[in-house]
Amino acid sequence: MRQVGCLFFVLTFLAGITVGTVEIALINVVVFLLLALVVARFVEPRFGAQGVVYGMAGAFFASVLWPYLLMPVLGSEDCVGDECLAGVLTTPGAQQAQRDQAAQEQTP
Repeated sequence: MRQVGCLFFVLTFLAGITVGTVEIALINVVVFLLLALVVARFVEPRFGAQGVVYGMAGAFFASVLWPYLLMPVLGSEDCVGDECLAGVLTTPGAQQAQRDQAAQEQTP
């Protein structure tokens, strides 16, 4: 079980770096660890070792896909495709800087 957890832990970090930045990868790792603790606490007693493997796989996918789940909530209505994801994964200060830059470009 420890090997499976370490495998998904490393895959979570690598997937976070692939999708975004190191900060996103670290957030993915924290989300994965929280979900893995839930799996170990509630799924393992009921389903055993196989349940833990499937639970860790589910925790991995949930930790990688959380930005896509937040897009409708935190994204703007007029964004398309990866623009929505970029709005979710950036800091509020960076989002404001992008809005200011867009406003300056639109001003003649």
